[in-house]
Amino acid sequence: MDTTTPDNGDGFKTGLDILDGLVSLKPGSQAAIGILSPSGAGATSLLAQIARASGMVGKTLVFSPMPMPAEVIERFAGMGVTIYNDIDDAETLKEIVREAKPAAVIIDGLYGYLPPKNWQGTRGDYVILLDRDMVKLAFQQNFVLFMSKQANRDPLPQGVGEVVAVEDSCTDVMVLTFDDDSRQHRLRVVKSRDGCPPSQNLVFDRVMQTFSAVV
Repeated sequence: MDTTTPDNGDGFKTGLDILDGLVSLKPGSQAAIGILSPSGAGATSLLAQIARASGMVGKTLVFSPMPMPAEVIERFAGMGVTIYNDIDDAETLKEIVREAKPAAVIIDGLYGYLPPKNWQGTRGDYVILLDRDMVKLAFQQNFVLFMSKQANRDPLPQGVGEVVAVEDSCTDVMVLTFDDDSRQHRLRVVKSRDGCPPSQNLVFDRVMQTFSAVV
């Protein structure tokens, strides 16, 4: 499947049925998707695939609070995609989004944003607040929001702290993992407005830099 082909003007296709069934760039869709993933499981590559696809349909902003290597920036690059690399100030992020009026916003690593100097709570508390603020902003401005968060343990409802914040705030929550034995990724939905579809096993093409479903 062509991962950059718009869906007849209604949305976009990433080539992954489990994800394409949840996401549309229609105005007012009010979609906020949280992607929970252990370090090294491929969340950045998945977000890059989403960015290239959504950029073909509407203005897409990509934010990273930490410096991206040149090869990673290249993965995100595409028509309609603007990359803001190494901005760890959340207020700057929100200001850019308000002014740009994008169709989609992709945040690679929400946990990397630093609280202001006068913040009285923990860093985890600040990430929870930022998570909720971004979802609220997405609903107010009618853009689709994707946020990745590192989760080094099972991010199910019994979890606490930042993981729970994503499940509470986002309309849909997905978990991406990687199995060393099979060399396959697994994407499963743990929260969805439309009910949770079955999980999907994925393979990653390092040449094309895209995921595809295992047939």
